[in-house]
Amino acid sequence: GTEDKGRPAQMPERKDTEPGYKALGLPIGGEGKWFEFIPDFDTEQQSRKRKPNNKDGANPSAELLKEKAKKLLDSDVAWLDSKGDKIKSSTNNSDFLRKMISSGTLADKMASMMLMIQEAPMHRLHVLDNLLKMAAKKGKREHGMALDTLKDLFVADLLPDRKLCFFHEQPLHLYDKIEARVFVFWYFEDSIKRRFAEFVQHLEGATHDTLTHVRSKTCRIAFDLLKDKAEQEAATLF
Repeated sequence: GTEDKGRPAQMPERKDTEPGYKALGLPIGGEGKWFEFIPDFDTEQQSRKRKPNNKDGANPSAELLKEKAKKLLDSDVAWLDSKGDKIKSSTNNSDFLRKMISSGTLADKMASMMLMIQEAPMHRLHVLDNLLKMAAKKGKREHGMALDTLKDLFVADLLPDRKLCFFHEQPLHLYDKIEARVFVFWYFEDSIKRRFAEFVQHLEGATHDTLTHVRSKTCRIAFDLLKDKAEQEAATLF
């Protein structure tokens, strides 16, 4: 990536109202899986084992870099929310999807939330969080539907065929050689890893449901996750 006078890791904090805001170039409109767009900042480093960056010293802390990455992503979310309908024809139904989420049937809500996440996964963590809240509501119809929807999203769209890394496990010691958007991808990867762990917790809880069909559905979902993805293998065994 290009460097800003040799200081790409300062990660300038942009406001959504800043004139001439330049988007981060995150995948939207079904361009591909988010993990296919992680910038190739250093092929030699990528081939080395990632180690946690928890040493004290002159380097910025993982917490500081993570917070700056979150602010960058928040700004890009605000940009997409305000400009998205004018960017790609494939995203011009976001207003309709929001309407379905707020006033449609339960099936409409699930389908609309799934589409919103598929169209712009890195910009829709709040939608994923809403699905996770629905998956936590045991004894309600939305509970099982949300578990199914989340499973489909994690398997087909959100999980790569490798284990995810927490933000602090990335090679943060190279912070002064990495462009800002790389940190945003690492922040999102961390966010997906944490949310998948939360999803697995909801699955574990559902295995103790008093209803047989709920327990059966949960076992089927766990089997699909084990069969298709490497992330959280031990946990999905319950």
